[in-house]
Amino acid sequence: MIFYCDKCRYSVEVEDRHVGKAVPCPKCKHTVVVGKKSAAAANKSGRAIFCCDKCGFQKMVSPAFAGRKAPCPRCHSEKTLVRVADQGGGRRSFLAGFGQAVAAVVLLALVGGGGYFLLENGRIVLPWFSGASASKSADSSQENRPAEEKGAASEVTGTADTPRFAGKDFHGANLAGKNLRGLNFQNANFEGANLREADMRGVNFSQANLLNADLREADLRGAILIGAKLGKADLSQARLTEANLTDADLVRSNLRGADLQQAILAGAILLETDCTESDARGADFSGANFTKTNFASANLSEAKLRNTNLTSVFLQGANLSGAILNEVDLRWTNLRGIVLAKANLSRANLDGADVSGVDLDGANLAEASLGGTNLGEAKLNDADLSRANLNGAVLNGVSAEKANFRGANLTKASLIAGEFDGANFQQANLTEANCQKAVMGRVDLTEANLTGARLSGVDFGVRTLMVKTNLTNADLRKSRLNTVDLSGANLNNAKLQGADLTRAKLSHAYLNRADLSNAELANANFSNADLKGANLSGINLTAAKHFDLKNLRETVLSDAKLTSLDLRNANLIDANLSKADLSNVDLANADLTNAILTGANLRDGDLRWADLTDADLSHAILVNANLNDADLNRANLEGADLTKASLQNVKNIKRAKKINTAKGFKAPGQESSLGAVAAPRSGEVAKAEQGTKASETSAGPSRPVKIWALKIEGAGLVQQPFHQVAELSAAYENIRDIELNMKKLQMFAGGTNNISGKVGATLGALYSVNFLPVDQPLPLVIQWYGPDGKLVRTSNQQVRYMQRQVEALTFTEKMQIYGTWTVQFFHQNRKIGEQRFEVRKDKQMEVRLSQEGAVL
Repeated sequence: MIFYCDKCRYSVEVEDRHVGKAVPCPKCKHTVVVGKKSAAAANKSGRAIFCCDKCGFQKMVSPAFAGRKAPCPRCHSEKTLVRVADQGGGRRSFLAGFGQAVAAVVLLALVGGGGYFLLENGRIVLPWFSGASASKSADSSQENRPAEEKGAASEVTGTADTPRFAGKDFHGANLAGKNLRGLNFQNANFEGANLREADMRGVNFSQANLLNADLREADLRGAILIGAKLGKADLSQARLTEANLTDADLVRSNLRGADLQQAILAGAILLETDCTESDARGADFSGANFTKTNFASANLSEAKLRNTNLTSVFLQGANLSGAILNEVDLRWTNLRGIVLAKANLSRANLDGADVSGVDLDGANLAEASLGGTNLGEAKLNDADLSRANLNGAVLNGVSAEKANFRGANLTKASLIAGEFDGANFQQANLTEANCQKAVMGRVDLTEANLTGARLSGVDFGVRTLMVKTNLTNADLRKSRLNTVDLSGANLNNAKLQGADLTRAKLSHAYLNRADLSNAELANANFSNADLKGANLSGINLTAAKHFDLKNLRETVLSDAKLTSLDLRNANLIDANLSKADLSNVDLANADLTNAILTGANLRDGDLRWADLTDADLSHAILVNANLNDADLNRANLEGADLTKASLQNVKNIKRAKKINTAKGFKAPGQESSLGAVAAPRSGEVAKAEQGTKASETSAGPSRPVKIWALKIEGAGLVQQPFHQVAELSAAYENIRDIELNMKKLQMFAGGTNNISGKVGATLGALYSVNFLPVDQPLPLVIQWYGPDGKLVRTSNQQVRYMQRQVEALTFTEKMQIYGTWTVQFFHQNRKIGEQRFEVRKDKQMEVRLSQEGAVL
């Protein structure tokens, strides 16, 4: 390409990449557009010539190719310059050629020596970038050129990716709107430079100084700005998509409305940076410093903000949906109005933050710290808060359907009127939490701790699980617990006044001193529940299922309806049953010591062998009741109604208080004396009693035995450290009920099916017998049968009432080990129960209890 000055006629050959550039003439300083004169001269002369310097090949070509280079078609040598043909036959004078050569040498010396730069006014400028000194003339030259030439010049600008600009000084340079694509300005100085609207796609500004630079609306897509200094730079509306600003210094810079999509700003410093309304979707801010950064109305969806400190960031109206914020510091931050749906905030610190009304649907807050955080009316549907710390947090009115709070700490948290349908609170700690009026249908609170929690008026809907939940001292007044599974739950001292427990499962639940007054218990399952000291006043237990309570010590049952219940052997010491309806209730062998039965209705009740020592039966209705063998030592029977009551063999009748004032009672020796039997309650009852006496032999001369059931409480392969068979039963002596299950798990492994058998292994069955009378031992015969059906061993055993015993057998080499083993229990040649064991090779065992241990 020919550089030609039409003013001083200076010309020289230059590289093609400079075509279209406005450059001052080295000789007269007149601004010349590179390549313009060559084309003009060729058009004027009408001819151009291609001449190969290597092989001498020559050819006339169109004047349109003047000033361009092309490879030789003959020798394929490097590109050869197409020259303008001379009007006088193509010949040049020697002086003209010599002068041109001298000028070329001078220009090349200037260009080569300065690295394509010229020294002007004491600083380095790039002439063909129309710097500060030439900007005015260049602009006027650009205006005078046709539009096509301007476009060509723009395309050529910056096409050479050369490192020769690295480290150069462009301080204050005016490069606005220029094409600098792909250039390398690493470590260069652009402080105060004007780069507005410049095309700098893919430019390398690593470690460059861009302090106070004007980069408004600049195109920096894919640019490399690693470690660049951009303090106070104006990058408003700049396009920084996929740019790399790792460790960049953006202190007090302006990124308002900038496009930062997929940009990398890891470790960047954004102190007091203005990022208002910027678009940073998918950007990586990991480890960046956001002190006093303004992200108001910014789009940070799916951005990565790991390990960042956002405590002083202004995020009003920002969109952080899907953002990665794990382990970020947001303590005491105002997050109201921010969208955090599906954001990852795992292990983030939001202590004391204001998150009220924030959209956190589907967000990950696992193990996050939210102590004292205000989450009022926030959206937490499907959010994961497992193992999160919400101590003292406010969740009033939140929408948290199907949220996961498993293992979370909600101590003293406020969940008033929140919606938690289908939420998971397994093993969560809600000690002293306030959940009043919350909606918790289908919630899973298995093994959760709700000690002292306020749950009054809570709607637990249907299919809610509270298995083994700790509700000690909890306030559940007027709460809706119908169909709720409270199996094994701890409700000691709980307040359940007026609660709806219709069809609730309370099997094996602990209700010691719980207040169930006026509660609705229709079809509730209380099998094996512990109601010692509970207040059941005003309740109707007639429709309750499996209310086979045995321990009702100190229980308050005043005004309760307990008709037709089975309370045999029940512990009712100090129980308050005043005015309770106990008609047709079976209280045989029950302990009613010091019980209050004032005005109670015991009509047709069975009180045989009952202990009524110091009981208050004043004004009680005992019409047609059976008190045979009962103990009335110091019992108060003032004004009681004993009409047609049976009082055979009653103990301490003479020590009963005011029995002479009882209606229907006649002193000994009269026609209906104490030794006489009152008329039976019905022919059916009398027939049943006669059948019992005929079928059961007595254990002594005058003490008939009645066996209710032999219960197998545990069985399986005896485990370590229980080596001595003789010591197995001793392990259950004086053991509390709360320790029983743990002891059984320690002693027996897996159950009775698929037992892994070998020589030296021991099978065991833990059993107890419920029988009357309770003050004498019961003789048993125990037989073991092997897999072949043959009797292996027979032993005799004396057991006490409800005494837990372990029957065990150890395998020897002579035994046939594998198959079905059976242990059977007999009383006076009558089988009262059995247990089977399935012994296999190298398999785990499973429980399968016999169906033959029925109540006799």
